[in-house]
Amino acid sequence: MKWIKTDKELAQFTEVVKAAMNSADSTAGSVASPSTQPDVMEQLRKLGDLRAAGVLTDEEFAAKKADLLGRL
Repeated sequence: MKWIKTDKELAQFTEVVKAAMNSADSTAGSVASPSTQPDVMEQLRKLGDLRAAGVLTDEEFAAKKADLLGRL
């Protein structure tokens, strides 16, 4: 992972991590339902923003994207 260089990048990263953790907590032990799709799509958008900002590498983005898409 590239180093976070600005407060904005840190805030974005923190937001994505919190969302991922909350999502994982809420779906633990259950099958993802169609109601989770908007949440997953929003997380993908945020991940894309982090990749575009240079906070995530392409490899990190791809790994998390695969994880999120596996929940649909």
